[in-house]
Amino acid sequence: MSPTFTTAKTSLRRRFGLLAPYLPELVAIRHDLRTALQVTVPLVGWPVEGPRLQSFCDRAGLTLEVHTRGGSQKAVISRNGLGVVPDAGTAGEAGRWFSYPTCCVEAYTSQGPKRTGDDFVNRMHTLVVDAPDRIDFRLNPFLRTSPFHLFKHFPCSLGCEATTELAERTRAHLERDLPELHAALQRFGRSPVLFLDSCGRGLSLDSARSDQNASDGLAYEAVFTDGDPTAQLGRSQRHTQEDVDQFLRIQEALATGDALTLVAGTLHILSDTDRVATFERPDGRVWKVLDFW
Repeated sequence: MSPTFTTAKTSLRRRFGLLAPYLPELVAIRHDLRTALQVTVPLVGWPVEGPRLQSFCDRAGLTLEVHTRGGSQKAVISRNGLGVVPDAGTAGEAGRWFSYPTCCVEAYTSQGPKRTGDDFVNRMHTLVVDAPDRIDFRLNPFLRTSPFHLFKHFPCSLGCEATTELAERTRAHLERDLPELHAALQRFGRSPVLFLDSCGRGLSLDSARSDQNASDGLAYEAVFTDGDPTAQLGRSQRHTQEDVDQFLRIQEALATGDALTLVAGTLHILSDTDRVATFERPDGRVWKVLDFW
């Protein structure tokens, strides 16, 4: 039986600790696809995590640089050292230090100053509204805080050729270096996602068949989400307590069901053809099931 998303994520966390969500980036750095990554560690946790990070870097032949900022340590991991704190500069400078595609950096910086929460939630809205009907799983943006992703940045679109090229090269190295992670990444990354246009998160439908659609009925075996839907609470007009409450109610209903239909803004959740719950899309929001192939 295949492990669930939570089980697979927990297993990698036990093996790799704080670095588990950064495994694809570490592989990319190892193969010169990326320059660096940054891990933020609260000062209170540094006495434990700091030596672990240093030990990992020593074994992997990587350089660890540590910078104190506010109440945290910024741990920068690279091949040869950067000498800077990447997120202390402008977004454009940080994007270049992290080897993000130029088109994505320019798209990000062209929109002016950002507030973190509003920026995250609204960018996810823009990506989904402009997304094609079917999306390459390598460009799945909903798993970026888990180990099961191929890029960390905001792509300029969900059809970005530069991000696709970077993701494919990373995927190929992951297949050779960490085959178990690669297999899980393909499975979870290809799961259809119910996007509710709030919280910046998606609800992934595990083991759903790609030849089905939400209008006729989409069967699935489990539901999972990456990240905390309350993380940016109050920082965006698309991220209120009411949004979080509805997101969590829908997640709970999906967990008791095995199929859904989404037609004209009405979401029906079913179990053995019996209706579990019905939800109506709030005005001004986009509800959409994204198909990753």
